[in-house]
Amino acid sequence: MTEDKGMDEKFSVLSRVQLSVDEKAEIWAELEASLDDGKPAPVKRRAYRNWMMGLGSAAAVIAMAWGAWAMYGSTLHTVNFGTPVVHRAPKLFQMAVFDTDPATYTGGNKLYTISAKEPDLSSTSSHLLATNATWAKFSPDGKWVAVAIYHPASTIGQTSLWLISSDGTQKVKVLDANFRFGDWIPGTERFVYGTTQGQKLYLVQPNEKSQPYGVAAANNSQITDIRFSPNGKRLALVMSVDPPTRNNSAAGKWHDQVQIRDLATGKQTTLANSKSPDGYVLGPWSADSQSVFYWLDPQHAGSIMADGTQLMQGNLNGHSTSVAVTLADGHVQAADVIARTVSPFGRGSAAVQVGGRREAYMTKAIKLYQNGKLRDIPGQPNHVELSPVVTDDGAMIAFTAAPALKTDVTSESAYNAWLRQSTLNIYRTASDQVSIVQQAGTGIQTPTFTGDGKHVAYIKGNAVWTIGTAANEKPVKLAEFPSGTLELEDVQK
Repeated sequence: MTEDKGMDEKFSVLSRVQLSVDEKAEIWAELEASLDDGKPAPVKRRAYRNWMMGLGSAAAVIAMAWGAWAMYGSTLHTVNFGTPVVHRAPKLFQMAVFDTDPATYTGGNKLYTISAKEPDLSSTSSHLLATNATWAKFSPDGKWVAVAIYHPASTIGQTSLWLISSDGTQKVKVLDANFRFGDWIPGTERFVYGTTQGQKLYLVQPNEKSQPYGVAAANNSQITDIRFSPNGKRLALVMSVDPPTRNNSAAGKWHDQVQIRDLATGKQTTLANSKSPDGYVLGPWSADSQSVFYWLDPQHAGSIMADGTQLMQGNLNGHSTSVAVTLADGHVQAADVIARTVSPFGRGSAAVQVGGRREAYMTKAIKLYQNGKLRDIPGQPNHVELSPVVTDDGAMIAFTAAPALKTDVTSESAYNAWLRQSTLNIYRTASDQVSIVQQAGTGIQTPTFTGDGKHVAYIKGNAVWTIGTAANEKPVKLAEFPSGTLELEDVQK
C-alpha cells in the first residue's frame, strides 16, 4: 500500500510525548471519526491504529493530533485490522482470532477461540469471548485468556483487563481502565501486568485479587513492557527513563533500557541503554531462555519503526549482538500477512524475516539465524517471504511467499489480487529444501504449526484451515467467520 510519509513524519512528533492507552484510544477514535469516504475502510485503518498504539502522555497531544489530521488529511493507506493469538497445549490445539467487520472503522472486534484435539484435529469447537477486544493472550495451560477490551462510550476511552476462560463460560474483570501490557508466568495461571502509571507491576490469578509484583521502577522511570523467559526464571523488561510527562512534553533526557531480572536472586543485568531520545521494543526470548531479542526504537517514533529497524539479541551476561534490519513486532503495517518476524528455536537460533519497508510485497526474505550468523535458505526467485514459524524441534519452518512487486500498490483490489497469489511453503532443515504446499492453494496468510508439528494452521479468506505436513495431505476447514477480516498475531508454546 502507498502511504503519505510526509504525514508520517509530522505524526512522529507525537511519539515524543507519552500517552496513556486511554488517551491514545481517545485520539484514535477522533481521528477515525474524521476519515473521509474517499477510500475503502480496510485501506485506511491500520497505519493509524499502529501509530496510536505506538505513541509513548499529555492531554494537549489530542489537540496536536487533531491539528495534524486537519492539515494533512486522510491520505494514509492501510489494510484490515484484527489480532488472533494462538496457544498450543499438549493434545489440544487452540487459537484465538479477532474477526473484524471491514466496513467499519472502530470497535466491533469479536474475539473467538477455536480448539481442536490433536493429532487429527477432531472435535473442533469455537466460542465468542468478547467484543471490542484489542489484545489477547492464552495462559500457559490454555484454560484462560487475558483480554484487553476498549470501551469507546466512556468519557475518555478506557481499556479494561479481563481474564476469560477459553470456552467463554467464566469472565473475571481485573481492571476497569488503564491496562497497558502483561504476560503470563510460564507453567502457572498467574498473570503479571502493568498500567499506564508505569512504575509498578501487579500479579493476578483467576478469581483472586491483584497484588503488587516485586519489580518496580524508580521515580523518574516507567516500565513499558515485559516478557518472561520460557523457563520462567527471568524477566526481560523495557525501562523508560526520564520520559516526557503530562506537564512536560519535552523529550529531554528520555531514553530506554533493556533489562533482565533474575527472579530467584533479584540480580539485574542491563542489556542496552539507548541514546536520547531513542528507545527499545521487546521481542521474544530464545527457546533456551538464554537470550532475548529486541529492536531499536528510533526517536520512540512508530512511523520510523514501520519501515524496519535493527534487531538485536542480548544474552544473560549483558552482551548484545546485531542480527539484521527487520520489521518489529507490534509495529507491522501489514499484520494481515505478517504475524511475526522472529521465530526462535534451539540454542539461540531463530527464523528471521529480514528486510525493511512497511510494504509486505517488497524486499522480504526468510533467513536462518544460528551461532550469531544469518544464512539464506532456498526460495523462489523474485518473491517475498513472510511470517516464519518454526516447529519446536527446529526441523521445519513454515512461511508464505508471494511475488515481489517493484511499485506501490495503490488500491484495495490490487492488494487483494497480490494476496491471492500467496502460497504456503515449508523448509526442512535436514534436507535444506523448500517445498510449496500445493494442496493448500493460494491466498495463504500467517501459518503456524500445531503443537506436535504434524499440521500447519493458516488463514485463507474468511476461514481458518489446517493441512498435514506430510505429502499429499488435504486441507481441512476448522472454522469460518462472518466478517472475515482475520489476522494471526502471536504463537505461544
